[in-house]
Amino acid sequence: MERIHKGALALSGLIARTNNVAERHAETARIGPLWQAYFAEHHGQLADGKSMYGVYHDYQSDMNGDYSVLVGTLAASDDMSDIRLAEGDYLMFSASGEMPDCVVELWAEIWRYFTSPECQYQRSYLSDYEVYPDTTRVEIYIGIKS
Repeated sequence: MERIHKGALALSGLIARTNNVAERHAETARIGPLWQAYFAEHHGQLADGKSMYGVYHDYQSDMNGDYSVLVGTLAASDDMSDIRLAEGDYLMFSASGEMPDCVVELWAEIWRYFTSPECQYQRSYLSDYEVYPDTTRVEIYIGIKS
């Protein structure tokens, strides 16, 4: 884990609204089908050298409320973006391995960290995002209060 300051990002892709309760059940989960739909529409993005993003934003409250998810890539320009992530402070967690298993394990590590007594940061719940630089690595950025 590393604390870093990230600049603003303009992203484009597909968006869905969900919550963590819905994501626990295959019949109501929206994130997996969103990724599948994006790959069906944009086959080969990772092979073309473009990093993929999974962005969690527009939080109703915290991890217990509704939030929006974008699956996509960097926008060609600001006026072609679906969302713009604000500049801010983040904790970056990273993992390598078999997808999606290493992503699931990394999120479990993140949730354990933020619920542990040793955690010295508070999540901002403005935006969090996953970056997939290639097919075997993921970086997860969790927005924190300054």
